Amino acid sequence: MKNSQILKHITFALLLFTFVFSFGCAKTVTNVNFGSTMTVTVTLRDNADVTKNRYFMVLGSNSTFSTPRPPAQDGGDYEFLEPDITPFTTNHPTAEYFAKFFNTWDGYIVLDSTQNFSLVHGPFVEGAIVNRTPLTPAFTGGKTLSFNFQLNQIYTSVAGVPANAYFNVIAVAWPPQGTAARIAWDDLTTNTYISTISGSTQTVNNTFTALVDASLDIQSVVVTVQ
Repeated sequence: MKNSQILKHITFALLLFTFVFSFGCAKTVTNVNFGSTMTVTVTLRDNADVTKNRYFMVLGSNSTFSTPRPPAQDGGDYEFLEPDITPFTTNHPTAEYFAKFFNTWDGYIVLDSTQNFSLVHGPFVEGAIVNRTPLTPAFTGGKTLSFNFQLNQIYTSVAGVPANAYFNVIAVAWPPQGTAARIAWDDLTTNTYISTISGSTQTVNNTFTALVDASLDIQSVVVTVQ
């Protein structure tokens, strides 16, 4: 009888210890807060020229994300296009651009001659016209491009906003339609990503490109998520 009582006390003590330990561990769990807004600052070597160039930030959800690179970076001859623009050259058919590039994009922001930053989200379909959403404020000149947007404006799929947002920033010479190819002259040296946890910051200091016009030479990119 005495042994039975001792066994009961020991069992009760073990159960109590297990409960207290489990409760204490549960209290140490930290909630992760994901951000909703991405803020971007791009610095060029000289003032942006939106009459001759376009400036892009393209975003994807994973490491398969890909954009046409400057010829000096990979030796390729792909033009840098928007999904509803036909290539000037016949080196690569439109379908190849979709398979290699556009199908990996969730969306992009573009600054053009309208002086507006515009947001375009995917998915992108060959033959379809893209729809632009103007962002505010508009570009007012200078060598610093600053804009922000809601992540769910770009990441519109059922999967939602990913844990990591992959991106590239590209400066493109943009001659009038039908006169010459649109070529990327500078971008980030590698496709970069940022965590979408609130408070995340990614700074990319780009390499100096002496042979590129100063208005196309990207010096740095700072991205934050809040």
